Amino acid sequence: MNRLIIMMAVLCMAVLGGCTRADKAEVDRQAQGVGAKVGTVAENARQAVSDAALAAKVKTALSTRKGLNGADIDVDAKGTTVTLKGDVNTREQADEAEQVARGTTGVTTVVNQLMLRVPVKESGSSGSAKSATGT
Repeated sequence: MNRLIIMMAVLCMAVLGGCTRADKAEVDRQAQGVGAKVGTVAENARQAVSDAALAAKVKTALSTRKGLNGADIDVDAKGTTVTLKGDVNTREQADEAEQVARGTTGVTTVVNQLMLRVPVKESGSSGSAKSATGT
């Protein structure tokens, strides 16, 4: 990013050799605008990497916890807030997943959107299973 700014400054100076003061001021203003946009993009990229790292840290903690199937739990992070989505077999598993996420360094808030799986009932003599929707 620093190389880009330096290259832009050199290019501006080369272009400005035969320009009026107003032209030079306009080029400076535009260069500052580009620099601000580059800074914003860089900050957004840093935040995205930070969010992904926190989500991965929580996902790892969930997948290594006995009694939890971390593969069935999706983790999304925005800043220090983590959202858990997916399916679990029991309310206790949902509560435990929330506690694991809460105990992960860097997490300040957990949004628990985990859903309980509905057990599939088997029909009497045919042995075929019905889905949770009854079809």
